[in-house]
Amino acid sequence: MIELVAPLISTYHGILQHYELCKGKLHVVQQEIIQFRCSHLCCALNNFNLLFSIDQKLNFEGVHEFASNIYTILGFHSKSSDSFKLWQITNRRSSDYAVKGLICLKGLTNLTDDQRTLIKELEDWVLVEDQKWIYRMDASFAAKYFNR
Repeated sequence: MIELVAPLISTYHGILQHYELCKGKLHVVQQEIIQFRCSHLCCALNNFNLLFSIDQKLNFEGVHEFASNIYTILGFHSKSSDSFKLWQITNRRSSDYAVKGLICLKGLTNLTDDQRTLIKELEDWVLVEDQKWIYRMDASFAAKYFNR
């Protein structure tokens, strides 16, 4: 399965480049939805490699990109337009997935110091930002997965 993901990731990057060229012609809400969906798609595609890396205790090359996409997805909780927030309420599972992606990142064992720091900073940011979200994490869930 992992071998099938690489061409899809390449296609994703092509779509992202095309979007960057034409995003100025799109409405702000359309831009937010596309950014949200692109980040979610990238996380979903990279999740195969992430879980394989966790299972095999291997280095995961995509830590920075994965973390960046989690920042993008969850950042929309507090800094997006009202129209996008309405759309997001109907697509809440995608936001939940980003938090679960962070939990998976925390499961990596073969990390550089830089990657470990990045994941810790992302975790700290999520816990602060959660206070601003319309739909906050359940306290027992946060305590279980984020040692808080």
